[in-house]
Amino acid sequence: GRFRLSFDTQGNVTNIQLIQSTGNRLFDESAINTLRQWKCAPGQGGAVTVPVTFRVR
Repeated sequence: GRFRLSFDTQGNVTNIQLIQSTGNRLFDESAINTLRQWKCAPGQGGAVTVPVTFRVR
């Protein structure tokens, strides 16, 4: 899947947008819950798009 994360100037995630689904709702929700915990360096803010890949063993 692909997700777009927005950050405030403190480095906190302020918004997560699903760009492309993983194909599984539970995987999408799991990715979003994990991405909510991300931090970036404080000072700039902005947004990034990140790929998320799940591998099932």
